Amino acid sequence: MNKNLYRIVFNKARNMFMAVAENVRSQSKAAGQSTSSEIERSGQSSGQEKSFHQLWHVKALVASISLLVPFAPVYAAIVADSAANAANRAVIGAGKNSAGTTVPVVNIQTPKNGISHNIYKQFDVLAEGAVLNNSRQGATTKTVGNVAANPFLATGEARVILNEVNSSAASRFEGNLEVAGQMADVIIANPSGINIKGGGFINANKAIFTTGKPQLNADGSIKQFTVDQGKITVSANPNSKFGLGGNNNDANYVDLYARALELSAELRAKNDSQVIAGANNQSADLQDDTPKTGTGTAPTLAVDVKALGGMYANNIYLMGTEKGLGVTNAGTVQAVNNLVITSAGKIEHSGTISSTSKTQGLVNIQTTGTGAAADINSSGSINSNSMLNIDSGNNLNVNAKEIIINVGSLASSPLIVNAKGNINLAADTRIMDDAQGGDVYIDAANINLAAGSELKSNRGTATIQVQKDLVAAKGAKLIAAKDLNVLSNGKLSLTENHIQASLGSINLQANSANIQNLIDLQGGTIYAGKDLNLYSSGDLNLKNLGFSLENAATRVKNIKAYSGRDLVWNNADKALPLITGLVQLDAANNLTVTAKEISNKDSIQLHANQIALNSALTSQKNIDVSSEIADLVLSQALKAQGDINLTALAGGVTANSLKATSSAGKISILANKNINLNSTQTTKAMPSADKDELTTDQSVISGLKGVTLGSIGDGTVNLQSVQVNANQGDILVSSNNGINLKANSDVVVTGDTGRFKTVNNVLKGQTVSIENSKSDIKIQNTDLSSTVGKLAINSRAGMSTIIDSVLTSKGNTELYAKDLLTLQGVNATSDQHLAVSSGRTVYSNAEYTPATKWIADKVTNLTSKGVTSVTATGNQVLQNTNLTGGAVLLEAGGFILGQTGLNLNAVGSDLLKNDTKLNSLNGDLTIQTNSNLTIDPKVYSLKAVGDIELVSKNGTLTLKGYGGTAGNGSEQVVKLDTANGGINLEGAKVD
Repeated sequence: MNKNLYRIVFNKARNMFMAVAENVRSQSKAAGQSTSSEIERSGQSSGQEKSFHQLWHVKALVASISLLVPFAPVYAAIVADSAANAANRAVIGAGKNSAGTTVPVVNIQTPKNGISHNIYKQFDVLAEGAVLNNSRQGATTKTVGNVAANPFLATGEARVILNEVNSSAASRFEGNLEVAGQMADVIIANPSGINIKGGGFINANKAIFTTGKPQLNADGSIKQFTVDQGKITVSANPNSKFGLGGNNNDANYVDLYARALELSAELRAKNDSQVIAGANNQSADLQDDTPKTGTGTAPTLAVDVKALGGMYANNIYLMGTEKGLGVTNAGTVQAVNNLVITSAGKIEHSGTISSTSKTQGLVNIQTTGTGAAADINSSGSINSNSMLNIDSGNNLNVNAKEIIINVGSLASSPLIVNAKGNINLAADTRIMDDAQGGDVYIDAANINLAAGSELKSNRGTATIQVQKDLVAAKGAKLIAAKDLNVLSNGKLSLTENHIQASLGSINLQANSANIQNLIDLQGGTIYAGKDLNLYSSGDLNLKNLGFSLENAATRVKNIKAYSGRDLVWNNADKALPLITGLVQLDAANNLTVTAKEISNKDSIQLHANQIALNSALTSQKNIDVSSEIADLVLSQALKAQGDINLTALAGGVTANSLKATSSAGKISILANKNINLNSTQTTKAMPSADKDELTTDQSVISGLKGVTLGSIGDGTVNLQSVQVNANQGDILVSSNNGINLKANSDVVVTGDTGRFKTVNNVLKGQTVSIENSKSDIKIQNTDLSSTVGKLAINSRAGMSTIIDSVLTSKGNTELYAKDLLTLQGVNATSDQHLAVSSGRTVYSNAEYTPATKWIADKVTNLTSKGVTSVTATGNQVLQNTNLTGGAVLLEAGGFILGQTGLNLNAVGSDLLKNDTKLNSLNGDLTIQTNSNLTIDPKVYSLKAVGDIELVSKNGTLTLKGYGGTAGNGSEQVVKLDTANGGINLEGAKVD
């Protein structure tokens, strides 16, 4: 459960802090090893460890670990300090090595609590080496062979040998320093410096080089090292790369405490190496490091690793503690497990920093200062086979190469990069986690990516967070194997970039009070295994996006984009491929879509206060376009297999030559205000043929399962030369404030001759309903056809006017107006019943004016297989009107005024014959008024296969006749032609 959590534990065996997993248990020290507690309070055998039980993440680890490393001075000989107490004056003897060269052999002083404290005027280990005699009974050494027993060790060998140097000259360390007898920790302390050049250790557990002044407790244990000055240098002899260790002469552990460290050769330790650089008081147990003001001239760097320099150990902990003094690495710092670098100044890296273990460990690099003095500048390689953490107190500048967790590393190893300032990647650099399941976490004030640079999780998730802006130049890459999450509190500017989440989603989010251009995504390639999710609290700008393809469609599935202000998607210069999933675009203010076509396998959803749609839409499911406030203007083709819903919630809808097709669903166009479906006309001149044309590009609305056109507020519905089709569904045109259907007239002029062609509206569905609740309906040059059910035109509060139109219905036809109902040149046919009804007056081929205006050149035909009825609560004013049906009814609450050409023919039908409720009417013809009724043979022609009934309930029924010219047979009388029925004449008076 806690495998990704760490605690900092002080390891007695290693005398250092270590990062261990929370579930690792502590162990006691190995036999023969001295511990940090023994340095501080030698003689106590307690096996307790000091540890911090608080759980720390990597970042806390970086801030807390102490780093320690070795260095060496220029050396001439070993000379005890005669001014020191006798208990601190070692006795310097000599031995011979195998070459016969004299080698110093030092009988160390008697230990106190396990610490032998020896003070020198000079302590130089030259090429021939030196021996520290820690044997009570004599011992065999590799350096000088046998040595006699050290008489100062009668009470026991030392666990720690402290060699303190009081000199104005730096110590030299150029050969092997061997501990004879019992293995011990060796400390060389010289405030004037230590120059290490090809030295090493034999039989030493831990080696400490320090320019600090040892401070001892009363019991002889070491309290702290006070570092005020001094430099440790590590260099190599000619023809060698090793500065300390490396020739089978590595100490188990190497620590270096100095104000400054310079490495121009390799420093090696079998296990761990620690460096603490800077003026400070360093406690012996490494738990208390207190920076202080140094003496003398301050160095320019705390740690300087030259091109040929380096550190190699199982674990490396390097800490620069002095404010403003940085760490520079041009060489190689390589650990097997943990590698931790912390600096109070700038870090300049141009070499290699790496951790090689694939089972444990981490690389952790941190600056703790502020401003430019806390920058991390990397132009080398930083790599790890496990966790990697970079934490900059200011900017992280990756100027060359990479920061990487290698392929084949410990699974799920995270790469974490934090910068209080900016992260700047130069051209062709990268930050990458290649571990299986390795996630990348990046956090900075700003991120700037140059051409060809990469932020990448090759096998996991990448999360990139910026407090301000992320700006990526052309060719930069943001890549994750799983999800790619980019979150900004400022602007995301991505231009011609490769943005990839191979198996996951791409999530780009920008939140800021500065609402302009928050996400600006232009060109490049989008590659995602799942979705593309874009969220901006301000503007969102998409331009000429490219998508990777799979089976001729985008790999990315759903595209969802939200803008808290304006959303613009302009792909005019790059054709969009088929999009695999949903397209959802939502803007709080304006939405503008410009492309040749957006096509997808799922639904398309567009929503905003105002929408400018300059792209054809093709969906294998539904299309939903919704404008909250402004008018919705449509001119592009819309194709969907499912439903098409076009809605203006507060405004109107205007369509110009709109082509909307739902091959398996419904189409709904709804507006709070006016709906204007127009068919634009274009002029085409053909001089070579002496021909000019004015032609109409018709709007075509085809919804297989139905079409609804409705003004749901207080607007009108206006159709101009529009085709509306619903082959398997119903057509409903509704409005609260008027419906107008009219036509364009096309013109073709050839030479001096011209001809006109009317382009009718066409509405064809299983049922057709035109309904208006408050105002008038006007239909002109329109073909209405219901292929299964009824055809209804219903003006509940106003007038209905139908001119030069064709109405065809397989079901009932119902024409109603609360006010006047006017028919001019109407041909209506119904396979069921046809009913024309007015709450006031019916006009057929006449107009309501103070003096009735007759329309002589129009003919109206009303035909049904059932009952054809024309009724009015008020009067009827008719001319050139033919009523034909299984039965015919002409009825007025007032009078019927006929001008000419009223032909009523009740032909009977199987429909009425087989209708148990209406069969009694079969073949009947009825004319009825509440006023006078005059049947004029110049006006009426009445035929019926059933009864003829003429009724004037409250007036006079008059059958009018005209005498002819004698002898010519030209008289005109009313003919009541009934084949099988009777005749009923009824009135208050019958003439």
